[in-house]
Amino acid sequence: MTRTKRADEVLRFIKSRHSASVQEICDRFGLNGATVRRDLRQLELQNVITREYGKASVVELKSEPPALEAPISIATETDLTIVEQALKNIHTGQVIILPGSRLTLLLARSLEKKSHISVVTNSLAIFDALKSNGNLHLISTGGIFDPLGNSLNGAIVETMLQNLRADLLFLEPSGISLREGFTHENLAQIPSLNAMIRTTRQVIMLAGSATFDKQAGGIVAPLNVVHKIFTDRLFAESELAVLAEMNIEIISASS
Repeated sequence: MTRTKRADEVLRFIKSRHSASVQEICDRFGLNGATVRRDLRQLELQNVITREYGKASVVELKSEPPALEAPISIATETDLTIVEQALKNIHTGQVIILPGSRLTLLLARSLEKKSHISVVTNSLAIFDALKSNGNLHLISTGGIFDPLGNSLNGAIVETMLQNLRADLLFLEPSGISLREGFTHENLAQIPSLNAMIRTTRQVIMLAGSATFDKQAGGIVAPLNVVHKIFTDRLFAESELAVLAEMNIEIISASS
């Protein structure tokens, strides 16, 4: 049984009881404590359970999240691997930017072991996920509320970012073409994304294989603004040659 399937079984068991202790889960599935705690950590990152004093409880969702910030509960094992690899690039003292998306929200929820990091975001979901983390310096861009993306956009965001110098920008595009660049389905976010790119020293892309050879409604930027791509995509030699010409580093996150 894969880690993801096992975690799904554990979640069903917790849901059937509303809450369960680590020992109860160990006894039910014949697992050791370390394995159960890893599975619970995965479920906690997906925001479907909470953990306290050796017990896991189901998170009661009050409303459906906006369409462009899809539920983290559908995160795959590959998604988790991409985020775990990206997390290794974040170091003490850095300023990072996290615009709203499924993978950047998962990354935000993985920052609990990091400290003395400044996180800049225009995403209300990411801001909400990090607001209780006292180890981080959390900065909202301000801006005009966009209900479609549950984010803040507009001239206020662009002006704020002009006075900022960030170390890392993590973004998840809606579509990627090696020749034509990357696109986003929410047109209201594109000026904000471009302002983020201009103010950041290193742009890091989080992209599942399905994102490639796909185009959304609005062009964000050519691919040569990107420094690293974390993906499970298996590239052809010709594609790798194009990426090498643009000095883009590919980090494989195949599950």
